[in-house]
Amino acid sequence: MNSKAENKEIAIYWDYENVALPKWCGAAEAAKQIYSAVSKYGRVVERRLYFDYQKHSAGNGPHDCSGLDLSGFDLVNTPTRNSKETLDKKLIADVLTFAWDCTARNTEQKPCVVLITRDGDYAYTLAKLRDRGVMNIVMYGKDCSVAQILVENADVSLSFERDVLSEQPVAISSAKPATEEASRYLFFKSIPELEHVNEFVQFIE
Repeated sequence: MNSKAENKEIAIYWDYENVALPKWCGAAEAAKQIYSAVSKYGRVVERRLYFDYQKHSAGNGPHDCSGLDLSGFDLVNTPTRNSKETLDKKLIADVLTFAWDCTARNTEQKPCVVLITRDGDYAYTLAKLRDRGVMNIVMYGKDCSVAQILVENADVSLSFERDVLSEQPVAISSAKPATEEASRYLFFKSIPELEHVNEFVQFIE
């Protein structure tokens, strides 16, 4: 990492309503993998995770709130208030505030914004930030559900589970069930050497 990259401030904003932590990955491990994926671009100074606590109470929120908190994420409660855009607006406001404050402190070194989401509504914000020299990294959810416009407006795009968390496919046994022929072979192999037919009949019985 060059000295210029080392001075770049990085903030991570996690839209948990759109990209949840997989059950197979622990909070501490996820935090380490996220940090490892972005640390080469600068130094992480802020990490925030946005979710609706009421949904969490009903069992739909982060499955390890305590772990995510202890792993360095600031948990931001975003009650929907009957509006699905509540989280988006709060996250965008925090992103813009961070970019503004960093630029005010150091006009020569623009910051980097990391979004963990699959929501295409953030694409416009990312495009405007990039026009002003702010780097952006998008970690998106499942490939089949991510908005293409979001990926296209990212300077760096990573699959959250495949590229960041390094999901390992479950090993599938290649063993094949015994065929009828093989079963017959095993049966006759187990028969002791018999001299007379009567002995064989007694063995079967």
